Amino acid sequence: MTKYYISLEADGNFHIIKYDTGEGVRVLRDAGGRETSVVIYHNSLIVSALYDTVEAAIKHLGGSRRETILPDGRVVIPESVNYPELTIRNIFVPFSAVRGEVWPGEPGWGK
Repeated sequence: MTKYYISLEADGNFHIIKYDTGEGVRVLRDAGGRETSVVIYHNSLIVSALYDTVEAAIKHLGGSRRETILPDGRVVIPESVNYPELTIRNIFVPFSAVRGEVWPGEPGWGK
């Protein structure tokens, strides 16, 4: 069964990574029986959770403005996915989301 986990990588971005649970999963629980973390046998990682879908993993990231790389290579910002009504009013776009700058008189100005 395919699940997904979230990893903060050295590039400073979250990555949602696909994982086949057939390769091994062990759930760690505290004394009260609550799930505390999940050990997956993918480079001996301990992750906080495995998610059934990419959408569930993005939802878990809540209002994060950190760029998130999806398994298919697309890039999303969780805040704009989880709270689209805030995106229009949000003037604080992270600089990493800006792909270029166009000044008056340059091609593309006003588009």
